[in-house]
Amino acid sequence: MTEITVMQFSEEDKKPQAVANIRHQSMISLYEMEMLKQRAKQENRSISQMGRILIRQGLGLN
Repeated sequence: MTEITVMQFSEEDKKPQAVANIRHQSMISLYEMEMLKQRAKQENRSISQMGRILIRQGLGLN
């Protein structure tokens, strides 16, 4: 389970205007896990770093 909190702040008082909690739970296949490992190795990142990057990209947060 991955939980991501996205907050939008107002310009004037810097108080949160909107908060969205996105809970993402998924099961990936062994093939997808192998592809994730290979891509992490190519980009010289840990598997968890690569996973976080891909989740952010999938949510359009990059």
